[in-house]
Amino acid sequence: MKNTIQVSVKFSFKGDNFSPSAILDLDALSIEAKELSDLHNVLAKQNGIDTYSYAFEVMEQSELCYSNATGLACDCLEDGYFDLQRYIQLRDDMNVHIQLGKIAKDTLDIEDISSEPAIKEALLQAFNLGKN
Repeated sequence: MKNTIQVSVKFSFKGDNFSPSAILDLDALSIEAKELSDLHNVLAKQNGIDTYSYAFEVMEQSELCYSNATGLACDCLEDGYFDLQRYIQLRDDMNVHIQLGKIAKDTLDIEDISSEPAIKEALLQAFNLGKN
């Protein structure tokens, strides 16, 4: 399942109300920097707002709201707030689990590593030891 989230912002400029939104494919975004940057630019470009306009400056001062999460992002969305750090941790944990599952299948002929918690724990400890 894809990991997506909808980001939107509401603001008023010259008596007009704006509510641009965009769906972010979190799998395609580079979130190694531990933050989602330039989302106001993404919203502006996808909604026809000139990034050199006063409207854009007003939009930049407005708070982003998140909704309609899918995949792992569902567990990281609460009351319009997206916990990016939690998402990164869940994503990284899932990737480790997938890698350990491949090792268990290829070397130990174990189809589902979750069915062998002791082996999974041993592989996870070895993985963490290798990281340090």
